[in-house]
Amino acid sequence: MADEIKRDTVDYRDPTPFDNSKLQSLSEISKAMRHKTYGEDTREAMAQQGEALAKLMQETGGNQSAEVAAARGNFELLGIREDAQDNAIIAAQSTANGKFDTSQAESYLKSITALPETFANLAAIKAKYPSGKNGLMVAADNGHKYIWANGTWTDAGIYQSVGVADSSVGLDKLTDMAIRTTFVTSKDGAPQLDSRSLVLDFNAKSDRPFIVTNEDHIVQIPLGSKVAFDFSESTVVSILANRKTGVITVHGKGTDIISDGNIIIGYIRTIGNQILVSGAISESLMIDGLPNRNYFEGSGQITLTPSPNGVPNFNSKTMSVDFLSTSGSEAIITKGRANYKVPAGLIAQPTGSIIQNGGRSFKLWYNVSNSSAWVTSYGDKPTDSSLLLGQFFASDAIIRSSINMTIDGHFPDEEFFSFTPSHNGNPYYDIKTNTLDFNSYTDTPYVRYNGVNTTIPHGYFIKVPELVDGSTARILFNPATIEFKSTGWYPGIPTGFIQVASIRLTRTSGAISQGAFEIDYLGNHGNNGYTKQSKYIKQIAHRGFNVSAPEQSKLAYTLASTYGVNEWEGDIQFTLDNVPVLCHDDNIKSHALDSNGNALTSDVLISQTNYADLIKYDFGSVKSTKYKGTPILSVEEMFKLARIYDANMHLEFKNDYDDAKIQNLVNLVNKYGIEKNLSWESFNSTYFKKVVKLLPKIPLEFLTMLNDDNEVTRLLADMDSFKSDGRNLIASADFYNSSVDRVNRVTDYGYQIYIWTVDDDNAVNKFADCLVSGFISNGNVNVNGTIRKQLMS
Repeated sequence: MADEIKRDTVDYRDPTPFDNSKLQSLSEISKAMRHKTYGEDTREAMAQQGEALAKLMQETGGNQSAEVAAARGNFELLGIREDAQDNAIIAAQSTANGKFDTSQAESYLKSITALPETFANLAAIKAKYPSGKNGLMVAADNGHKYIWANGTWTDAGIYQSVGVADSSVGLDKLTDMAIRTTFVTSKDGAPQLDSRSLVLDFNAKSDRPFIVTNEDHIVQIPLGSKVAFDFSESTVVSILANRKTGVITVHGKGTDIISDGNIIIGYIRTIGNQILVSGAISESLMIDGLPNRNYFEGSGQITLTPSPNGVPNFNSKTMSVDFLSTSGSEAIITKGRANYKVPAGLIAQPTGSIIQNGGRSFKLWYNVSNSSAWVTSYGDKPTDSSLLLGQFFASDAIIRSSINMTIDGHFPDEEFFSFTPSHNGNPYYDIKTNTLDFNSYTDTPYVRYNGVNTTIPHGYFIKVPELVDGSTARILFNPATIEFKSTGWYPGIPTGFIQVASIRLTRTSGAISQGAFEIDYLGNHGNNGYTKQSKYIKQIAHRGFNVSAPEQSKLAYTLASTYGVNEWEGDIQFTLDNVPVLCHDDNIKSHALDSNGNALTSDVLISQTNYADLIKYDFGSVKSTKYKGTPILSVEEMFKLARIYDANMHLEFKNDYDDAKIQNLVNLVNKYGIEKNLSWESFNSTYFKKVVKLLPKIPLEFLTMLNDDNEVTRLLADMDSFKSDGRNLIASADFYNSSVDRVNRVTDYGYQIYIWTVDDDNAVNKFADCLVSGFISNGNVNVNGTIRKQLMS
């Protein structure tokens, strides 16, 4: 009965008066039951205790409450009385024996056991003890222990678990804080971090970025999400998203943030003026417009991203370099994973021997610690810890540079030079006569320099130094006299000339040409036939020169031509009244403002808007207020520009256009006679099927991610299905997913390939040794200059 009483927790006192003689009798019996066995015969003691208990039950009439109250005596709880009695026994035992007998206490403790009973399962426990029993019962089938509580057998969890088995914990058992997350950007683009204001914009304009923690849990980040960082209390800040609402918060190091309510998606750390990013968001984050993933961790490499105002300019009179940095439009210096904005108005000043002696070969230096910059002669270096940013040769309006720059405000080198061959074909090199013939007979080729087209006379050719195996000749051009000439490799370039191409006679593969135009070959060399292996690579302006101007605008394309890039890429959309225009997305919400300069608060679809209404929107202010009022460009206006600038166009089909839309495009192509200046692009080759029947000569460009070998196989089969009509077929592959091996497989199969979208020298150099025919760029990189530097290094 005593076992059924909850010690120290339940008060069983009966308010009914009780005879004190009963209390004394019950107290004596309780003491006898617990301690009278010491030194006496056990069975005799139990008999005496049973008789006393029976007498007590008769006196109380079986009243358990009265019985408990009697057993408790003048103590508030039964447990308190039992503890007092234990202490009294110990004291009495010590007094009687003169010392405490530990063996008797140990014997008493050993009588208490917690060993469980074991059963096959819970059903077996219930069968044996349907009315319950004190103690632990263990079921063998699941290893759980059961106790009798509140009139039922209750599961008390695993009995004596020894640990977690390998591979036994699933994602559903982990909190989001313990799971590696994946961050997916919005359709509007990557998150943007401004290193000056320390504001992170998630670019959630018309679409939400989201976070994937496991196959069942996706967290969407709210539209318009931005967050500011404060490094005043901590140099490390965590970026978190609420697992239910997606709301972004930031917390400094040491702040208690570990909870099931938050998901860590990244960390931002500052070291001096550097910003380092890690975590799920680091793969897509842009810092000051530059991809975080393109920085070189731990590298000492230093690179320059020009200001939107233009590339650096060398002043030949002051021998200084102006970075063209202005407030809000700074050039960016990147070292390792750190970005440094070049201060507004900074000009690299001449120092060292250059001040007294002048010179033609220079080096450009930059100190990231104090934002100073210097120009030295080739053999000098600053006295401070500046790092070499670039080196260049400048003389007589000619510049050779390891970085993209101008001299006295102009591009006098081949960046401003382009060559259009005659209808007779490319210039050809005749090894028997050592001449370069420009194939100018029934038709004349022409050059474009500094925005001016000049034809080459009929029958024009130049002498080339005699080449032997392993030697190279330079092909030079004088912009003032419109004259070509050739020299050997080592002689200096004559005043007034620039190098535009080279011819190399290799020891193994015949003649190879490099530079601004392709060269064919006549004659043979021993048992080797001369093969055409031009290293000329097209630079294609992705949506125009959009690094500086609104994308796919008239200015973006004319600016590209000004920089010598006469290959233009764009995207075709159709208005509600069937007018083709240039825009990447059907929805212009993130591309334009309304006629009052206000942001669009709802979707505006080109396909649901008439052209007359569409041209009222401002497509320039999103780029900069200086482009306010720029209208959307129609395909017809682009065709007009292409005729003026003799540009080639690469236009992407965004949808499977109906017959009326296809016929509209065909009519425009025929109206402006630009079939030879045009190629179609698409990720889905089925979109080509209608137009190829009407425009049989236009090349097709097959857009592809080229992310695995299966994609190479699919691409080649797709292109082969269009080979029968003899048109030019070109693959156009994503830079980030393509590998050198997969690109080589395409070219080895006989197809040309373009690479998109490349915006730094490393992206170009990755494929420099492949037979790539063109690079598509936003305008951040000088493709021809980069290739030339590598070939001439």
